[in-house]
Amino acid sequence: MNVVLVVVDTLRADHLSCYGYQRKTSPALDELAGEGVTFESFWAPCIPTHPGFTSLFTGTHGITHGIVSQGRRGAQLPAGLRTLPEILRGKVTTAAVDNLAGGHSWFGRGYDHYLTLRQNAMEWIATAALKWLHTYRDQQPFFLFLHPWDPHSPYLAPGPYRHQFYPGDGSGGSPEDWEPIKAQLVYPFFKRFLYDRMGNPTDLNYIVAQYDAEIRYCDEHLGRLFTGLKELGLWENTAILVTADHGESMTEHHVYFEHHGIYDCVLHVPLIVRLPEGAKAGLRVTEMFQHLDIAPTICDLLGVEKPAQFEGRSLMPALQGEEVAGYEAIYACEASRMAKWAIRTKEWKLLKNVDPGQYHVDYDELYHVADDPHETQNLLDQCPAVRDRLELQLNRWREQQLGPRPDPVRVEMGLLGSTMEGTRQEGLQYVGKTFAEWIRDYQRRFVPPEALPAARRAKT
Repeated sequence: MNVVLVVVDTLRADHLSCYGYQRKTSPALDELAGEGVTFESFWAPCIPTHPGFTSLFTGTHGITHGIVSQGRRGAQLPAGLRTLPEILRGKVTTAAVDNLAGGHSWFGRGYDHYLTLRQNAMEWIATAALKWLHTYRDQQPFFLFLHPWDPHSPYLAPGPYRHQFYPGDGSGGSPEDWEPIKAQLVYPFFKRFLYDRMGNPTDLNYIVAQYDAEIRYCDEHLGRLFTGLKELGLWENTAILVTADHGESMTEHHVYFEHHGIYDCVLHVPLIVRLPEGAKAGLRVTEMFQHLDIAPTICDLLGVEKPAQFEGRSLMPALQGEEVAGYEAIYACEASRMAKWAIRTKEWKLLKNVDPGQYHVDYDELYHVADDPHETQNLLDQCPAVRDRLELQLNRWREQQLGPRPDPVRVEMGLLGSTMEGTRQEGLQYVGKTFAEWIRDYQRRFVPPEALPAARRAKT
């Protein structure tokens, strides 16, 4: 059997039509889901891109591999920790169409063929992948990794897609909608990177529609890849896995069109698996699973022995239709634009603040996600027993995983020149305030009082 792993950058699960989204964003993935297995509760425990892919390819959590921030120079993978391509190399042919190795060297390890393109849209990646498959299809079994970036900001889908979900030009929005965006410390960066490049639209709904258009554009060429596999005679002996490194916040929690803050809109990602045989077509798995499970699953698919380093579990029993219990809890972290830890169960989610970073959240949060899936009502004060129970569980898990090692999230925040500090200082200079002044003023003007715990309300 061969394996093709597609990890679509910045793809949140609930914007796919096969996950119930109202727009028809993903017909090719919908069809793939109909032939395979859809994991409805699949999670990225470490965000954003570099932490997410490191967890995915090592089968270990960020608390183990230590890569908890984005793009910090000098970051190193611990000695002895191997990536999935390194584990597979010599047993199967390994190939990728990707550009991650330019950020950290370990992303390029273990490949027999590593292709980097100037264009990272699925249109170009599918073309390159099909050329590689045509040339090397006799070198089976193979593992092929593809990394399209289409839904990543700025959302600049080609013309035919741009108006698919929004007929206008993006003008006509309310100035009040933009007031909290312009007051953020990340605004100077995102004005250059996102808004200017999109033509400075004023309607937030237009920007959401362009994100959806990017998904539709990516899906079109995923479908072309699937068709090409069939035409090459590879479909019937190739497993397809499609997931994402993280999602995207559209406007939730005052995070506008980026993937920071370990809220569900960023942590909840799709996983669709289509096997040539052994999978029940149309099966939907509701138990919680996570990135750490992909590497051991691929090892099982390819018949390669799983190394002891893996902290995840193989999804093969679930793919074969067995009743399998998922994780009791997902433990999540970030140390890029915010620094936080979280524990999420099926019913509750507790977020513990380490450093407020470039946003306004300098307090802890507790959500009853079973009834409040969008995490809108902070129940930290109202449910102290739940808060304390989850905090104890999170702390015990961290202590067990760390042993004598320091918490990598706190280590990252202690580093001079950490990945968030440059943008934070640029933003403070732009708004002309100290960090304490900015947090106080921002929360007073834009954060609903009920979102704040009582102690924080008293300060503001």
